[in-house]
Amino acid sequence: LECDLQSKLYDEEGCVDLGKHVSLEGEYEGYVKKVLEEEKSWSKMWIRFGQEKYDYDNNFLKVSRYVKDTPINKFKS
Repeated sequence: LECDLQSKLYDEEGCVDLGKHVSLEGEYEGYVKKVLEEEKSWSKMWIRFGQEKYDYDNNFLKVSRYVKDTPINKFKS
């Protein structure tokens, strides 16, 4: 979950430039490209990848969905 939160924060702070990403190679290359096109942000792609790849319990999945769909910068003081 910490990784999901950090990826979301990096996106919101403009630390990720998808125009400069390294090309993907390997087992998940096609999947990642497809999800990235659908989600339109690196963090949403990352979070969705985890949701679909790993067997989250219901509580973790609810938190993960909330993180994916809610700006977290509003929680910073």
